[in-house]
Amino acid sequence: MSQPFDAMMKQLLDQYAIDWIEWLAPRVGLPAETEVEPFESDLSSIKATADKVFRLKPPGEGYLLIEPQSYWDSQLPNRLHFYASQILHNYGGPVYTIAILLRPLANSPAITGVFEDWHSDGSLYLHFRYLPIRVWELSAETLINGPLGSAPLALLTNEASSRLKEYVTRLDERLEAEESSVEDRRQILVATFLLMGMRYTHAETLKVFTGVKSMRESSTYMAILEEGEQKGRQEGRQEGRQEGEQKGRLEERRVAIIELLEDRFGTVPSDVQERIQAIADMAHLKALLLQTVHIASLNELEFG
Repeated sequence: MSQPFDAMMKQLLDQYAIDWIEWLAPRVGLPAETEVEPFESDLSSIKATADKVFRLKPPGEGYLLIEPQSYWDSQLPNRLHFYASQILHNYGGPVYTIAILLRPLANSPAITGVFEDWHSDGSLYLHFRYLPIRVWELSAETLINGPLGSAPLALLTNEASSRLKEYVTRLDERLEAEESSVEDRRQILVATFLLMGMRYTHAETLKVFTGVKSMRESSTYMAILEEGEQKGRQEGRQEGRQEGEQKGRLEERRVAIIELLEDRFGTVPSDVQERIQAIADMAHLKALLLQTVHIASLNELEFG
């Protein structure tokens, strides 16, 4: 994951672990009342610590590996298998593995819930299962009424997309009705605000949160609001040059992709360069740039 989404997700998982386990445990065949404790697996030398591992308390046995994902990664199934195998090797099992895909940009046909590999003769030698959760496909109603710590995900669903203000208001009202502490209330709302940045523009998100008292009282929110207002003023002054600058940004992104591919794989074939140069959508180029960091060869590059 990438900042600020990774830090916010890990904070939610840490502070509201009970809520997240209540929501996730039944999905992997564990009872909803499963109890866990945070577990810092010693895998720092072989991976970035973007995921979260919980150890099941007796009578449960094993570990729960949760990997939130906000960007496209062709190696995600392989990586999940690697993480789970390392936990199994170092600490025992079983290891229940969940990949939480936070937005469509993180999706891929390869994320099926099964990772398999074969010998050269076609015989299967590896079969690994994990649970992919595509947040945008979930029920906003179920999330907003479910465990409080995972409720912010409701705003990332397709169901909530046309009723954002309503769901933010309902979340705020629920926090007040359940007499959550002021700090918890701000924490949940700020987390919701930041996570919405994965799917909506800064202006859209600010509009939805207008009038939410807890957010107005949050120093984090006010800092984000000020940044947004400054950005808006800058965009207003630059409006006359916007078209030219947009073309410049597109070209800079194309050059960055080609240079990164050259740095990783050597000469980039002319047909690949032509396909990159033909892309005129910044979001498409961003997704392609993310791919270049994770692919193992040019053959894995997917233009969508």
